[in-house]
Amino acid sequence: MDIGTVFKWNNFASNIRGNPKPRWFIYLGETIVKNINGEIIQTIVHICTTTTQLQYYEQGGKRSKHKKHIFQKENTPFEDKCVLDCEMPIHSEDKALIESKIESKEIEIKDKLGVIQMKLIYQKYNQTHKIPLKIMEDIYNCFQSFGIADIEQPQQ
Repeated sequence: MDIGTVFKWNNFASNIRGNPKPRWFIYLGETIVKNINGEIIQTIVHICTTTTQLQYYEQGGKRSKHKKHIFQKENTPFEDKCVLDCEMPIHSEDKALIESKIESKEIEIKDKLGVIQMKLIYQKYNQTHKIPLKIMEDIYNCFQSFGIADIEQPQQ
């Protein structure tokens, strides 16, 4: 997957409510986990999700002051207007699981977001300081290797 790939995960089981439902995600990068011999034992994919619950982000809403990125339905891969809350945790999933869900068609790749939008998303996540530094460093390195430059290195 490329940085900025948007996909719909049908029947995603949320940890909060447990009822599987479709969720939209954006691929941010990955972390490679190695053993003491330097062999790759796992690759963890970092993805963020959006919500169509816009009322929480409107003036007076309980998340109105959160750093966020709003996607309009037009000119994006999303089916509805939605919000990416950059103060909510990033999901980390095993890459093998993601690949198996793509193969089984449970995950549908939709399209990619542009470099400008991805820089804005990265910048908002980086400014919140709510994502662990190691994950932000790995996302930063993925952006760099993908050719998305001119972004601040993460700091605590």
